[in-house]
Amino acid sequence: MQKGNVLLTFCLLLHLEAATSSESSTTSGGTSTATSSESSTTSGGASTATSSDSSTTSSGTSTATSSESSTNSSGASTATSSDSSTTSTGASTATSSESSTTSSGASTATSSESSTNSGGASTATSSESSTNSSGASAATSSESSTTSSGTSTATSSESSTTSGGTSTATSSESSTTSGGTSTVTSSDSSTPSSGASTATSSGSSVTSAGSGTPTLTGTHTTSHRVITSASTAVSGAEPGGSLLPWEIFLVTLVSVVAAVGLFAGLFFCVRNSLSLRNIFNTAVYRPHGLGPGPGGNRGAPHRPRWSPNWFWRRPVSSIAMEMSGRNNGP
Repeated sequence: MQKGNVLLTFCLLLHLEAATSSESSTTSGGTSTATSSESSTTSGGASTATSSDSSTTSSGTSTATSSESSTNSSGASTATSSDSSTTSTGASTATSSESSTTSSGASTATSSESSTNSGGASTATSSESSTNSSGASAATSSESSTTSSGTSTATSSESSTTSGGTSTATSSESSTTSGGTSTVTSSDSSTPSSGASTATSSGSSVTSAGSGTPTLTGTHTTSHRVITSASTAVSGAEPGGSLLPWEIFLVTLVSVVAAVGLFAGLFFCVRNSLSLRNIFNTAVYRPHGLGPGPGGNRGAPHRPRWSPNWFWRRPVSSIAMEMSGRNNGP
């Protein structure tokens, strides 16, 4: 009996040692704690993996610190300095991790390579990629932040993409939003499909539907709604519609000279044409004193018949008429 008890105790001790610092720790229901283990898998309950290679939780809470991979089917997953953090339902938090993926719930990745969230909220700080299917995603200093629906915030990230909800990217390379609001500060590209996009000091901002406001941007394209572009003019470039003062003066002077010349030429042409008609119309104008009869017309001066050309003839003064009457006298 004593030998049997010793063997049973020895087996129990070996079993406990295998559970700690083991290659794999699996719990069907309840709580599983794996320290420095290669893999930690929990079907239901809470799982905590520290410096582990992989942490997988089907339902409950999973916490992975400095782990290679953290996967959570339902519940909350927290990965610190891990390579990958995946959560199906619940919340996932990855700090300095390579990848953080959340199906539904909240995902937080700090200094991680990739953060992906299907539903809930995802926050990636200094991460390479942050992807959110539904919920909110926040990426700070990350390479890429993608959100399908919900809110995405990327600060100093390379790329921020949001399908639905709100995306905010600060100092990021690219920010894309399918639906909702996208805010990009000092980013290279911002592309929202629907919603509002705000890009500050970015290289390119493209908005499919919604309103986009870029500041100091290189390119801004919008399919629908209103775009407001501020301070996009290149320094040193002159506006296309403005003229210099001397150019305005020159144009005005040429216009005035052309108008005066046109009216003067028209006036002289009309006057010359009317004076030529006087040459052929000799019967209208008769000199005084040359009336019918041998001595001429000594009576009242001849009154010429009215004609349209009479206005253009040179008027005869009364002195000239007097002198002509004296010369024609006896």
